[in-house]
Amino acid sequence: GKLTLLYTLQPRGFAPAPNPRFVGSSPALMAMIHDLTAVAPGSAPALLVGESGVGRRKAAAELHRVSRHRGPYGVVDCAAESVPSWERIRSKVGQGVITFAHIELAPMPLQRAISDHITALGDGEGLRILATAGGDLRRLVRGGAFDPDLAEHLSRRVVPVPTLRERAEDLIPLAFAFGRAASNDALRPLSQRLTLALSLHPWPQNLRELKDTMTRVCAE
Repeated sequence: GKLTLLYTLQPRGFAPAPNPRFVGSSPALMAMIHDLTAVAPGSAPALLVGESGVGRRKAAAELHRVSRHRGPYGVVDCAAESVPSWERIRSKVGQGVITFAHIELAPMPLQRAISDHITALGDGEGLRILATAGGDLRRLVRGGAFDPDLAEHLSRRVVPVPTLRERAEDLIPLAFAFGRAASNDALRPLSQRLTLALSLHPWPQNLRELKDTMTRVCAE
């Protein structure tokens, strides 16, 4: 009566190779890690696409780590009230790697400056551009809200970041990990009632919502 068994369907012959920087071993997570490894080499730009709260920035940081690209690593949040100019970004990061989070919200002059840099870089070495977005950039281009050249550059190497709904196998391990972090490793095994409640929730805000939920559970 105290044991809860959760069954999931997995591809035939599926043999996950868990990554210590990600919690879980679902096929969707393993596919993302494979994609990160595939696009990591070199200095070509890459785009990480996924819903809000799925962990796009963490995935971008992992891509950079796997690439072994030398130089500093920085993140520019294009959703912030004040976004630095291209010249300021270049002066701080130099020949390193920069991730533009929420690239779809970047000011048009910055979009064009990034596109010009990618065009000039070609296949050579230099400041590498990574970006995260919440949807299809080409759709924004059709609406006149995004630079078409930058969308073309970024769309050549796209890594989808799966939703929590696509990672159902990882839900309970993630919940336990978030709970332990929120309770300073004092969290006991999840109750059957909580496990079922977590499993039945749709999690529209993905990992962010799960983390907030477990923080509240541990605070009660």
